[in-house]
Amino acid sequence: MKKKLLLILVCFISIALSGCSHKKTAQPNVTKEHPLKIMTTFYPMYEFTKVVVGQYGNVSMLVPNNVEPHDFEPSAKNIAQIEDSQLFIYNSPFMETWIPTTLEVVQADSNVKIVQAAKDIKLSSVTDDDQHKGHAHTSDPHVWLDPVLAQKEVATIAQAISQVDPTHRSYYEQNAQRYIKKLEHLNDQFIAATKNAKNKTFITQHASFGYLAKQYHLKQVAIAGLDPEMEPTPQALAKIEQFIKKNHIRYIYVENSASDKIAQALQQSTHVQLLPLNSLENLTEKQQREGQNYLTVMEQNLQQLKKSLNT
Repeated sequence: MKKKLLLILVCFISIALSGCSHKKTAQPNVTKEHPLKIMTTFYPMYEFTKVVVGQYGNVSMLVPNNVEPHDFEPSAKNIAQIEDSQLFIYNSPFMETWIPTTLEVVQADSNVKIVQAAKDIKLSSVTDDDQHKGHAHTSDPHVWLDPVLAQKEVATIAQAISQVDPTHRSYYEQNAQRYIKKLEHLNDQFIAATKNAKNKTFITQHASFGYLAKQYHLKQVAIAGLDPEMEPTPQALAKIEQFIKKNHIRYIYVENSASDKIAQALQQSTHVQLLPLNSLENLTEKQQREGQNYLTVMEQNLQQLKKSLNT
């Protein structure tokens, strides 16, 4: 409640600072010299949008690379940045949980087009077992980690951009189709690696990879729930430890964006090896400078998963 009140206060301050509302034309005259101004929330939304809009868009990312998208709280400056954009693209309110309160103000004072990239995707509900691991999510938002569902998000983003700038619709659609073909190739790689796997179960630090597991008929066993900051109950932890020993599990997958202290404790008691599996909630500037992106990181994830699939 305190966080919500603080956010509302920040929003009102933003309005006061910005003065007049940011009115925009329905069909702006977009050129290379005057590109669309687009704000996205976190890394996958940023990459998908940047690929689609190409030379006709100036794309920014609201959530810093060192901040969990779950935990982000927008400042007055952030609210003003959203209002000053022509499109604002986010994944879903179950990932960016601060979105509903923020948009109550943004939508009232700006003609920015709001785009929920996961709007055409049916989200998985949280199970009772997830609840025992201690998190407040009611639906799993991690759809971008499934290459098939990622294609739907790219298509939704392309459609929204084309609605704002119909003049370059064919350009946006072609960019989207080229990228979707790359995602289809990524999907083919996952199918080839998983269809005859000896082992279909993998253990993760938190429950980010449920959609990926479902898509390729795998089973994700998560130490924590959907929120990486929430720790499992002692009962849930003991159950996982027993599962590891009984099934001779050799690996636990950990993420660079969350604490791995629970996984380290399990490593000491079960002698498993910790391996990285990137949820792509953020990508450091260094990684981006080195040429890493959604596709390369997902290919790295597949190589790491293969170690479990083949044991």
